[in-house]
Amino acid sequence: MGAVSVFGLKAMAEEECCPKDDQTPPLELIEKTPIGGLHNPYNDDTAAMEEVGHKKYLSFSCNGCHGGGGGGGMCPPLTNDTFVYGADDDTLFRLIALGSDDLQSWATRASGRRS
Repeated sequence: MGAVSVFGLKAMAEEECCPKDDQTPPLELIEKTPIGGLHNPYNDDTAAMEEVGHKKYLSFSCNGCHGGGGGGGMCPPLTNDTFVYGADDDTLFRLIALGSDDLQSWATRASGRRS
């Protein structure tokens, strides 16, 4: 995915990972989509990514923990090139929608479903 601004990351959280007009709630998308199947439809539209992402980042109060520019605060910075869980679209979508604790729990359950 390359370097994406903090605002671009938030653009992935609700209207994305499939067609831009897909209105499936994020948690339903996670449950029905196999790991690796979620993709950011804004990858080729950086202007929309910035605009949509910025609005969502502020409206969901992400800046309260991750800082106004995403540089960190009481939560990790979102402007790093390296992410603990991975930087692919699928992982970032699940991380934003679930949060880190629930992402770990979900991944454990999901891997158990495949066994």
